[in-house]
Amino acid sequence: MNHWPSLLLSIASFGAFALGMERHQRAICHRKLGNASTWTLRAVGGLGLTTALFVAVRGPDMALGLVAWFGHISLAAGTVFLALAVRPQRGGSSRKSETVP
Repeated sequence: MNHWPSLLLSIASFGAFALGMERHQRAICHRKLGNASTWTLRAVGGLGLTTALFVAVRGPDMALGLVAWFGHISLAAGTVFLALAVRPQRGGSSRKSETVP
């Protein structure tokens, strides 16, 4: 079983899910995307995870593929979470407060 296609699809899917949220749209795109774009990103995320499931379970051992898929989506969610968490923040939160003498 080749794990890379399923894992990469899962990472891309969770990335699309993250961009489907207003908070991450403002942080990454510096603006809120339109409703059509938001729903498209969410649909792409769901379709990607479904495709990753089918990629993982194809082959002779469907049960092992299902367990592998759960591992892939766990690792992918953690990867996207960490990427969003360590991303440099822009705006007022990263500025040092100045004191006036």
